[in-house]
Amino acid sequence: MPYLGHLIGSDHGLFVRAHKMDKLRRELVRRHEVERLVLKSIISSQYLPQEVRSAAVRRLADQPSNYSPGKLVWHCIYTRRAMGHVKEFKMSRITFRRMARHSLLPGLWPQIRGKRATP
Repeated sequence: MPYLGHLIGSDHGLFVRAHKMDKLRRELVRRHEVERLVLKSIISSQYLPQEVRSAAVRRLADQPSNYSPGKLVWHCIYTRRAMGHVKEFKMSRITFRRMARHSLLPGLWPQIRGKRATP
């Protein structure tokens, strides 16, 4: 992909570092997903003794917060902006508009704005 920093105002080094951290966090969530689901099901079970359930609560609380899927936030892959996200393209609405305006998104054609025909 060509360097688009002049269009989106992104520093390439920051993008690479943020992308690596995002991939790492998503991998940690995926790796520990089953363990978290088992602990949550133990906690919510009414048939298990209270000691087992409280031990599961402590064990879940001891896990790092990066294991939680709630910590995953969809960010723009270019600017790391978290709000106004176009999920199909994994970018913010601002970056999406800038790149679409310059015809840098495959499959999108810029719409020509003209005067509306009056009947």
